[in-house]
Amino acid sequence: MIGLVLKVHCQALCNRWVAPSKILNLGPHVGVCEDCWQRHLEAQALLTDGVIPKGCQNCNTPHETLKERAGAGELSYVLHHLDGVYVAICPSCNEQIVRLQRHQTRDTPFGAQLNL
Repeated sequence: MIGLVLKVHCQALCNRWVAPSKILNLGPHVGVCEDCWQRHLEAQALLTDGVIPKGCQNCNTPHETLKERAGAGELSYVLHHLDGVYVAICPSCNEQIVRLQRHQTRDTPFGAQLNL
């Protein structure tokens, strides 16, 4: 007997194949897994309530490690809208994402400041 395993593609940040029961349908063509939705809610909590996330939602570096890297300076997170969900990311991941998406900012004062 041959078994059939059905999986659905998460259309958000992780791009994983997950069980259909783990997908939240946000529209007719948008399915987001529970993990990506939880990241989205944590990023929104940072924006609305100032709740500090557990760490960078892109590289998964813990908050304590990021705070040590920042040293005496203040640690800040940057919110990005990536693949349909908001994520709170560290400054080094922000630099990478901004450079990858430079077509959106290169003709702006922000892009000029970064020499895009």
